Amino acid sequence: MFTPSGDVPDDYGDGPRLVVLPTSAGYSSSANSPARDAAETILRKRGDQPRQKQNRLIFLAPDADTELRVRDQGKTYLAWDSIVKDIEEGNLNQDIAHLNQAKRNRDTADKTLSLMIRECWKWLMAPMEDFIKGKPVLTWEAVSLPSSGQALTEAIESRLKEEEWLISAWSPIHLKNMLEKWYFKDDIEAVSAKKIFQDTCHYLYLPRLLNEGVLRSCIAKGLESEDYFGFAAAKDDKRYVGFRFGRSLSLDMLDDACLLIQKDAAIRILEEMREQERKSAEPGTFKPETTEGETGEPPSPLREDSPTRAKNDGRTASPSGSSDPGPASLKTSFFGTVSLDPVRAKMDFNVLMDEVVQQFTARLGVDVEISVEIHAKNTDGFDEGIQRSIRENCSVLKFDAAEFDES
Repeated sequence: MFTPSGDVPDDYGDGPRLVVLPTSAGYSSSANSPARDAAETILRKRGDQPRQKQNRLIFLAPDADTELRVRDQGKTYLAWDSIVKDIEEGNLNQDIAHLNQAKRNRDTADKTLSLMIRECWKWLMAPMEDFIKGKPVLTWEAVSLPSSGQALTEAIESRLKEEEWLISAWSPIHLKNMLEKWYFKDDIEAVSAKKIFQDTCHYLYLPRLLNEGVLRSCIAKGLESEDYFGFAAAKDDKRYVGFRFGRSLSLDMLDDACLLIQKDAAIRILEEMREQERKSAEPGTFKPETTEGETGEPPSPLREDSPTRAKNDGRTASPSGSSDPGPASLKTSFFGTVSLDPVRAKMDFNVLMDEVVQQFTARLGVDVEISVEIHAKNTDGFDEGIQRSIRENCSVLKFDAAEFDES
């Protein structure tokens, strides 16, 4: 409230910030409204530095026509409050009757001032940008708040929702349209999901989201169909890791590696994956017979479900016409280990579940066991607080073992 631009934080925060302008910045519909000038100063600068996250600010301004009456009423309240204090402290020689009268006048002035404050600070202002001849131009939208009925905070939240100045639930079609308009240009088919949220905090021509969770929910909902966009946990050279399109996905966090993929590109990637699966499902073929000395590898056996193997009653024919004594032995178990980045472990573990574990659990008769090992070291040692907290959490989560030691 009444905060200079240098003291208004420039961060992502848990949500947009409401900046309350002082009585000297009254709002009017005229072009030279003091409220607009004061708000633009805070919007564009943080002290002497340019403000980066401009789309995280909303402003509440007093009404220019009533601010003088609020000032006068404030002076009246302060005067009666001063008289009461002077009588109580003995600076004024007055009897109890005069003291009680002064208290009644002070309390009446206080109530009147509270009502006038609510009536005065009624203009909710939101900065926007429109592109005119290819350049962004700052514009201000303002709506008045009701002076009664709702608490002030409730009235502000209601107005922000009605005017769509603050989005707490976003439809995937709007995200898709925004991606097509601003990001998927010049053959660009993928963009960082985290950058999308950061841009909505920076630029006034983009939607103002309540927090990152709104974007994550929108992405998860959009991935349930093939109508909007694709998703990948990362990109390794030309391969999209953890690719998702038309399949649901739980997103607990977004990092710099997470990508949103343009719809047509996602369709192409999905078709390429399906084609690869079809090829891998086809019967195996033999290379010309060579000795192990020529290639370093013996001839590859056919798949167990190969028609060629079935026709030979379980004996695999070789190019020279000879037969193997029987089918190759079946592998009956699997064991694998992997190290995860602790910063993005939630996302990576989701990818592991989808790409590896579900390949087993989707088949009947497959028993799967998953164990997690956590190793943490700190040369300065762990204090008692974190030790106690982690032990309690591990106990609740039913860890088989959870111990700190000095090694």
